Amino acid sequence: FIAKNVFAQNQQVVSIHAQDAIQFQKIVSDNGDWLRDEVNYGINENMWAHIQEKGKNTELQDRLMHQFRISAFIQEDYKLISKTEKFIWLGRGYPYRWLTFLSSTKSDYATAEGAWENISLNFKSLMPDINLIEILRSEELISLNGEKIKIMRGVYEHLESDTGGPFVIYLFDGHVENEVILVGGFVNNPGHEKVSLLRQLELTIKKMKFNRGNYE
Repeated sequence: FIAKNVFAQNQQVVSIHAQDAIQFQKIVSDNGDWLRDEVNYGINENMWAHIQEKGKNTELQDRLMHQFRISAFIQEDYKLISKTEKFIWLGRGYPYRWLTFLSSTKSDYATAEGAWENISLNFKSLMPDINLIEILRSEELISLNGEKIKIMRGVYEHLESDTGGPFVIYLFDGHVENEVILVGGFVNNPGHEKVSLLRQLELTIKKMKFNRGNYE
């Protein structure tokens, strides 16, 4: 079983009763998915509470709603870096984190090869100092709020600062036929850990809501 807040707030205690190492291994194997999901849920809940403590930027939230019909929590210290009719780039200071939103043509992303080609072309045009490196790329398909969402992962170079880091791009169905909305997260934290920062961005993305029924 898993108990919460036993010895400290926001803490999880996992209890596994086994007669020996072999039985322990079997229990973990049989219940591994549940254990991982419960632990990750606890981590995400704590992280989301921490994110919301920072306050929100209502101006940027309103901009996302107006342009993309997306309800999102954007931390107070995020700023608008760049925008076009179909693109928004938000960012915050050190350690640097960026959120990007792009409306594109869904059929162009039907295959992994096509998706990477169009992602590279779009971001080269919209973020010219960003180079999406062709190594360490991966794709996965997850279920989020009852929908199948394609996720693209990789690393990038920031030419201006001669640094870089990991990025992730979620592909959501858009509001109209053959539209896809790419929501990206980029982390730049040279010489320091980046996993938790990327996880915060992904959690922010996963918490977003697309108001498709109200789109005009």
